Amino acid sequence: MSVRTAFLLVTVAFGTFAAWMLLGRAAPVTVTMARLEPMDTAPGMARLSLEIAGGEVPDRLLAVSSPDATDARFAGLADAGPFPIPAQSTVMLSSDGVYAVLSGFDGALDEGRLLPIALEFERSGTVSTRAAVSAEVGMHDMHMNHAMHMTLYEGAAPEITMQVEPSEDGTWKVRIATAHFTFDPETPEPVHTPGHGHGHLYLNGLKLQRLYGESATIGELPSGTHQVMVSLNTNTHMAYVAADGVPVRAATIITVE
Repeated sequence: MSVRTAFLLVTVAFGTFAAWMLLGRAAPVTVTMARLEPMDTAPGMARLSLEIAGGEVPDRLLAVSSPDATDARFAGLADAGPFPIPAQSTVMLSSDGVYAVLSGFDGALDEGRLLPIALEFERSGTVSTRAAVSAEVGMHDMHMNHAMHMTLYEGAAPEITMQVEPSEDGTWKVRIATAHFTFDPETPEPVHTPGHGHGHLYLNGLKLQRLYGESATIGELPSGTHQVMVSLNTNTHMAYVAADGVPVRAATIITVE
């Protein structure tokens, strides 16, 4: 990206933020890191992943679309919205949580092609971005609908419990406790060690973040009932499963008035 292009992007972003402030409205969500991965198992379809940074107030993701595709739908841990977007928190459409599947493309999905994407939010309205077509599948993206779980082959299976409590500032505090499990720090080249790894934090199926410790904070949420879930994963990003084949995770329901 050239210096001039970067300057223009910053100028546009600042101008949009200033316009919202002049209108007396809270700053909207922002969408970044959009990527389309063609699906080998479903020719003509591609999986959309991206990051959504929440604005100053809670929001909801309602729909996704593209003028270059005839169909777009949510899939993964949940296949229908709306999805809560916590204030001042980052959520992700990702292959190990909720993601979007697009099909019926106008033209070939050549690597590097940029496709226009529109996300519809309850408060922020339509937010547009462009997704780059990628032919590469990195280690962090090898979760594909929970199809890749690791069966523990030595020692006791990890265990997890969780509590989610409201804070006075409107945020939510997540506290987890584990047994037979050790949190390891993130490393550039992770190595599997039985009983070691990290957690994944989800909100109604949307991935919020990786956990490298026993606590996390979720931003202020829109009203309604929401599911908070944490799964335990190996350093190599495979989901731990118990002896009965059930993924090692904890989930709870919270209600926001």
